[in-house]
Amino acid sequence: MADVCAPNVMYDLSCYTHQELVEIAKSYNKYVMKRTRLCHPHSTVCSRITSKVPITDSKASLIVSLQNVLGKVCSSEACWTQLPFIDTLSPGLVEKLRYFTFKPPAPETKYSWLSTTDINSVMQQYAELFVNFKFVGALPSDFYKITKFHFDQISLYHKIGIVFNLDTHDQKGSHWVAFLIDNGLKTIEYFDSAGKPPNKYIDKFIKKVQKVCKGYTVCINTIVHQRKNSECGIYSIHFIIKRLLGFSFKDISSKIISDNEMNKFRDNIFSKDNF
Repeated sequence: MADVCAPNVMYDLSCYTHQELVEIAKSYNKYVMKRTRLCHPHSTVCSRITSKVPITDSKASLIVSLQNVLGKVCSSEACWTQLPFIDTLSPGLVEKLRYFTFKPPAPETKYSWLSTTDINSVMQQYAELFVNFKFVGALPSDFYKITKFHFDQISLYHKIGIVFNLDTHDQKGSHWVAFLIDNGLKTIEYFDSAGKPPNKYIDKFIKKVQKVCKGYTVCINTIVHQRKNSECGIYSIHFIIKRLLGFSFKDISSKIISDNEMNKFRDNIFSKDNF
């Protein structure tokens, strides 16, 4: 189904291209030559190997053939990427299949607080889609104490995004906020769904950015959007994605977005498929 593909992938009978399916089939055929069973590494599900996959020029036929042999251990095509024979493909293709072909798996609990991995998994896919966008990462607010930010590379991108956690690197995490530099509009933008100003660490970072991005306007959201406790990560992702899609800071910050709307957005950026 098209709604399970990563944002940079065009659905055509599958999120996989025909050539990717061919490589998956070849890898499977080599793997099963000396084995009698195929098992999913993250579960106890196994199936008996009965045949190889015929490789054809028909994408539809190839999908059906793969589903016939892999469907016994996987309930979705995304799950195929976790099977052991995938590791025999080239490292670049393994990375493409596992991280940039399907939307990331949804957190186990429907409305749970997003982890660093959840946020990075989504935003890295959008960085693939928008080639002039750099996503630095989901980081603690004092990240510059433990790693280096390359201020000299700011000008290389049209937009640069960070999702900050207000906690420091030695704390467990409390609240996610969004940060964006727009080199086209010459703005430095901060969006907290709770409508609060930056903490002292992020404020210090903004001042450092201003020294490099001279004359840039600092935009800070002061409107409270979030009312519940768990959606701050979704609000932060939503802000950056909307900016990438062409919405302005004012468009996003001035119109109050409810937690329920964010929950619907959550369903759009994560996959419910079983990995």
